[in-house]
Amino acid sequence: EVASHYRYLLPTTTTPRSHACSVLIRKPFAPFTKCQVFLVDIEDAPQSIPPSLIAKIYDPRFNYYRSDPFPRLSPIPWSAPNEKAAADRRANLPRDDYHFTAWEKDFFDGSLWEENYYREYEASFGKELDGYKRLAHLQGSIIPRIYASGRVLSGHGKNRSISPCVILMEHIPSETLSTFPDPQSIPNSAYHDLVMAVRSLASYSVIHDDMRPDNILVSDSLPRRLVLIDFGLCICRFDEWSDEE
Repeated sequence: EVASHYRYLLPTTTTPRSHACSVLIRKPFAPFTKCQVFLVDIEDAPQSIPPSLIAKIYDPRFNYYRSDPFPRLSPIPWSAPNEKAAADRRANLPRDDYHFTAWEKDFFDGSLWEENYYREYEASFGKELDGYKRLAHLQGSIIPRIYASGRVLSGHGKNRSISPCVILMEHIPSETLSTFPDPQSIPNSAYHDLVMAVRSLASYSVIHDDMRPDNILVSDSLPRRLVLIDFGLCICRFDEWSDEE
């Protein structure tokens, strides 16, 4: 909702120590699918963070798959009691003890679905942040610059049992390549820079894995800039992985 306040704890990237700051939502980028994306003003940010940024919040409450029953028999609505039951169980269960096969999910109760969504979002946040860190040399040009990451402390709903992850990144006034009215007006150099950057991702052990026009921004400023966004599904290879993995 516009002009509402959130409070974030930002312990990483440009902030060497944990720093709680308030943000004012100026614009939602709806409809939300997996994450919530807002244009926000940072009201008490460290000097290293610009006053207006994009906030991407990894809140499983708003997962669009909740309203889609396929392949389940019924949708899985969010509820505070189910989220709390999952959080209570998680506090007493070692993280590595959570293992379920795909067919076992057909028998999940509401709290197990909350646990499933929670872990999915935590993993997606970790992938995206890792991808941006590995591609730090491209930040501010072909991909957005990341300024901070942390947790939402308040403002994300009453009776919540989790603090969703958040990434604060560069705001690029733009529209997506899928909606841009005249793609031919974009300089060939912008396309060339994007293609060359995408070709180089594998050399930094990153696969974007969701490359499509909706995830490419065309900047409003001239000369046009093409920017690849949304690394939430990216795959980052580790040194110990084999080629088959």
